[in-house]
Amino acid sequence: MRRAARHQVKTSDHPSPPGSPPHSRAGLLKRSILFGLDKPARTVVIGPAESVIGNAMAAHEFGGRYRRERYPARPLMGPTLTSTAPKLAQFWRDAVTD
Repeated sequence: MRRAARHQVKTSDHPSPPGSPPHSRAGLLKRSILFGLDKPARTVVIGPAESVIGNAMAAHEFGGRYRRERYPARPLMGPTLTSTAPKLAQFWRDAVTD
C-alpha cells in the first residue's frame, strides 16, 4: 500500500484538481509516506509521517484549513486503501511472522 500511495503523488508546481491525489512540489509528500510495524500486535500503520510533513496532509485528505487557506479534499490514503484492500491479506499473510 505504501508503494501504491507514493505512486499516486505526482511532482508538479501546480495544485492537483480537487478530488485527485495531491501534487508535491519538491517530493516531500512522497518521501513522507512511511510505515510502522508492531509485531506483537500484528498491525501495520501506513501514511504520511506528521514528523516529516506536519499536519498539512489532513487538510488535503479531508479538505479543510491549513495556514489560513482552505483546501478542497484531495484524498490519497483512503482511495489507496480501497484499491489495494483486496490484495492486502495475500500480501501480509507471509510478511509478518512470530
